[in-house]
Amino acid sequence: MRFAVSLPALLAGVLFFQGCALPPPKDFDPGAYSGPKGKLLVSSSSFPGFLVIGDAHDEVRFRLRGRDGVFPAPAGKWKVESLEFRAKDKEGLRWRVVSELLDQDRAIPVELAPGQEKRLNLGFPLVGKVAAFRKGAHYYSFDPRLFGRGGESFYLDCLDKKLPFPGFRIFTASGKVLKEDRFTFG
Repeated sequence: MRFAVSLPALLAGVLFFQGCALPPPKDFDPGAYSGPKGKLLVSSSSFPGFLVIGDAHDEVRFRLRGRDGVFPAPAGKWKVESLEFRAKDKEGLRWRVVSELLDQDRAIPVELAPGQEKRLNLGFPLVGKVAAFRKGAHYYSFDPRLFGRGGESFYLDCLDKKLPFPGFRIFTASGKVLKEDRFTFG
């Protein structure tokens, strides 16, 4: 089967999809920003992190840098689009824990007044859960997930090497291993 598409139709489609894409966030520099500022607070330990915020019209987006759960931010009406923390382990491998709130349809609206500190119900502690779904008479799907304090879903990523798939063990009441395997896609 062949399809014929005119050049004007193709360009219109490309422009339509470009219009749907969000502009990349600008790094927010609190020292260079001349407008009013405040602070967004999330639950964290000493990990450095990033918050991405956008305005209601998706025209302005900022990437905020923070540490200890404190993120200097411009005052105004925003929606929190994502949260990310980074750390190194004892072997020097770099890790990140990310929650894409826009992808989860959970973008959090926040109004930050000048000089205000606003606490968001996001971040640590993270809780690991396995969601199980029945997909047929003899087929089940298991999905390991991390959830933050506000119910947001996180994923864990190693920036320095590819990770093996997580695994599981099913035990009897006496401690005998009935089944042991690794999660895989599909």
